[in-house]
Amino acid sequence: MALGADRGFSVNPLLEWPATGANNADLPARARLAGEEVDLAATLSDSTLAIAMTTYSATAPLVKLTEQNP
Repeated sequence: MALGADRGFSVNPLLEWPATGANNADLPARARLAGEEVDLAATLSDSTLAIAMTTYSATAPLVKLTEQNP
């Protein structure tokens, strides 16, 4: 967080969702952010950079989200 403050960006809490069970499967509509249930797409659309450390590849559904929320 200190790096973000120094460079002018914010670091959000970890955004979590259950494993989809398959590579490039649709992501769930809801996720958890700092213990609170949130809309996954809306939360990601508020970010300029997301790092997805997933069990199954989420590349295709994440790209689809960026195309829906340019």
